[in-house]
Amino acid sequence: MVNREENIVEENELSLSNENDVSSDSSEEDVSTKHNDDIGPISDGSPIEKELFEDPEFPANNFSLYRWRDKSDNKEIKWKRPKQFKDVPKFFVEGFSRFDVRQGKLGDCWFLASCASLATVPELFVQVVPEENVEFDDDDYDGMFHFRFWQYGEWVTVVVDDRLPVNEKGNLLYGKTSTENEFWFALLEKAYAKLHGSYEALVGGLGEDAMVDLTVIHHR
Repeated sequence: MVNREENIVEENELSLSNENDVSSDSSEEDVSTKHNDDIGPISDGSPIEKELFEDPEFPANNFSLYRWRDKSDNKEIKWKRPKQFKDVPKFFVEGFSRFDVRQGKLGDCWFLASCASLATVPELFVQVVPEENVEFDDDDYDGMFHFRFWQYGEWVTVVVDDRLPVNEKGNLLYGKTSTENEFWFALLEKAYAKLHGSYEALVGGLGEDAMVDLTVIHHR
């Protein structure tokens, strides 16, 4: 009788031991599963594409092109970033010069002439085109560029993205520089167009007004 009771106790202890082992294994499995869920999907090693700035105040559409006329059927105009139509775009190519500036299809020669003059005075030029603007291949490139203009007694910063109007062949429609892959002037012109409400608003103007906006200096 004693032996039978001892056998029963031993069997119960063995049963409890087996249950504890199963519970321990299950707990470890739950922890492992939870840990795997927390780390999320495993990366395949592909580089993460950076989201580039898109200016909501000066969108890439006809609203930014035209001021008075509705040209919503003008489908040959596309908006592209320099990287999308030039292999090696640069903000500056060997610095800046008054000989860089070239007019496109926009009648804003008054502004171009003032920009050419601005480029002859480096200390004034960097006030309008800040050195904080980066190159397109820099790690800090985010599609955003800054410019400054003199307005009503103070310097005003105008921020634009680098989407520019191009034709079906991928050529800039408006201002450009003498070097095909240089974009400082095209982006400066875009910022000035934003300041005035549209590209078309730059058609016809006075060089004296542009010089004030760029240099604070009155030439009347």
